[in-house]
Amino acid sequence: MEYKKRLLAKEQALELAHKDKVADFKSQVEEIKSGFDRRVQDYKQQLADFQANNEAVEALKKAHAKELAAHV
Repeated sequence: MEYKKRLLAKEQALELAHKDKVADFKSQVEEIKSGFDRRVQDYKQQLADFQANNEAVEALKKAHAKELAAHV
């Protein structure tokens, strides 16, 4: 009978430790996912800014070319 009690107590302790580890892993995964989503949003914003700046540079080049053509 004593053996069964010790075995049950050990089983419960292992199960509790396992549940704690699973909860830890879940929270770590959520943190990693959140950080990844934030970096993806930052990347999208930087890409949009770059494209807008690139369009402005292209417009400036075209205006400059027109000015040069007008002087020549």
